[in-house]
This record gives sequence, C-alpha cells and structure tokens, in this order.
Amino acid sequence: MTLGSQAEMINGNEVDDSQLSSSSSQQLVALRCQFHAELKVGETLVIVGSTPLLGKWKAEDGFKLSWTEGNVWRGNLPIERKEFEFKLVVEKRSGETFWEKGTNRKVEETFMQEVGTNAVEVKSTFGKNEDMEVNVADGNASTMVQSNVVEFAREEAEGKKEEEKIVATTTTKPTTTKKKAATKTKKAPSTGAYRTVEKVKYDNVALLKFDELMEKNSTITAGDFKAIYPEDAKMKAVEKRTVEFLLKGGGGKFSYALNEEAKGYGQLLL
Repeated sequence: MTLGSQAEMINGNEVDDSQLSSSSSQQLVALRCQFHAELKVGETLVIVGSTPLLGKWKAEDGFKLSWTEGNVWRGNLPIERKEFEFKLVVEKRSGETFWEKGTNRKVEETFMQEVGTNAVEVKSTFGKNEDMEVNVADGNASTMVQSNVVEFAREEAEGKKEEEKIVATTTTKPTTTKKKAATKTKKAPSTGAYRTVEKVKYDNVALLKFDELMEKNSTITAGDFKAIYPEDAKMKAVEKRTVEFLLKGGGGKFSYALNEEAKGYGQLLL
C-alpha cells in the first residue's frame, strides 16, 4: 500500500495527492498527537498549521483528531521533517470554527532532524501553549495516517503498567496504620532519548546517569564525566547542549554540582 492510499484512511480528513506530492521529495516522520480539550457534543478538535498535511492554515483542511476517554484527543499522521507551526481549532457542529488564542505552537527544525526513524509525540491542553511537551516516542512508528486510536490507548496502558512495575520494585512497603491512608509512589523517571527542560531538549540517557551520581555523591568529578562522555566521543548538538546544561548547574527541577576538574573537562568537550 502506498503512502498516498494510506493517507486516505483518515477520520473525516481527506489528504489528496497534491498535498502529498508537495512533500514527496522530503522524508516524512510520524507525528503523534495527544491534546486535552473538554468540548461540547458534536464538536471536534482539529490541528491546523503551516504544512500542507496540516491544511496550510485553512481550518477546513486541517487534521481532525479522535476523542478518547478523559477528553483526550488523539491522532497520528505523517509530517515533513522540518520546522512547523500550528494551532488547535474547535470545529462546531454548525461548521463554525474557534481558534485557540495566543502565539502559534512550534516544533523546531533542529528537533525534527534529530528524531531519526522514531515518532514525534506532542502533548498539551487546548488554549495552554506554555504546557506543550514535544518528545521522541519510543520505538519506530509508521507514517500511516490512523483514524483508529485503539493502538494509542493500548500503548499508553502498557506504558503505565511498565512504569507501575518499576515503581513497585524500587519503593519500600509503607507502614500500615489503623486508619487507612492513600500512599504516594514516586513516578519513575522517563527513559526516553531526550529530556525537555524549559522547552530545550537534552541527552536524557546521560542525564539519568548524572542524576544517579548526584544522588549518591552530591558532586560530579572529572572521572565521572569521562565515564559518561569519553574524550574521543563525537559530540552532537544535543550532547553539547547537555554539557552546557551541566556546567551552568542544571535548570528547572534538575541541579548538578561539578568540581573544578569536572568543569574543566566539560569545557574541553565543547
């Protein structure tokens, strides 16, 4: 089955040959969408953006998402491997549209080029641009447009089960009391390729190791640094950003302390 015929399998959307031909010379990547929006019965959430596959800012040509439990709207479609902007639009039963306010949402080209063969996963809430998360989804993903969201729900459920399993093996059994109380478990850290801090992507695999060092020793040494990033390592853009992040002491809820030798080694890597 060709991409053109696959793209016709879409929930109420029609992706014609002209839209696909404009991007046929470019490699496509799967875009997975997950947006929370509490809409009225008969209303639909649509992604409208700057690329042909998102309607070229025409609401009637945008990509319609599918409602799932919890008022989460999902969809999966191919997208050109370049920077793109978009907004969420509510399509009412009458055909009228209501665009979310604020600046355009954006996924930068530097991130799109680093995705490789994986999928781009975008999560957010309608009208709240500041909480948007853009990540690399684990595993390879088809660029086939999907109207059936069962697979998304299944993947999310399996992910939660795996996370609960990790938490169960790393937390101690709580002391029981006469009065039954709710217990809280610490959320297992993400093991994805990237970690987003203040909308910037970093090398999550390396940061997880540095997190462990901080928890054990409270300080990162030059030897620790070399074990994670050897002197002959070929540093990509995301890895250099990670080193800079460490040198400035981290950011957001993540903080790192490096001794003077470690700081000097970090500067050499840059």
